Amino acid sequence: MRIAGLVSLVLVLLAAGAVLWFGDMETEFGWFAYAPLDQQSAPGILLVTGRRQVALLLSLIGLVLLSGLVGFVVGRRSKPDSSV
Repeated sequence: MRIAGLVSLVLVLLAAGAVLWFGDMETEFGWFAYAPLDQQSAPGILLVTGRRQVALLLSLIGLVLLSGLVGFVVGRRSKPDSSV
């Protein structure tokens, strides 16, 4: 039962991170030194807003929990050698 709860927590964290990351795709900002011509955008620029930082944090927490859960399940399935 605990493992199912952790799996659902991981899925919720990863889904929340994805929704926050892809939910706000349009960001406006000012640019003073160089302004591209109309209908052009600067290639290769990725703005990491506060919302996207929260998305990255939630996804990171979810992935850490997932890796710990996988390690726990794999370690639990293997039987220790009692002959030592």
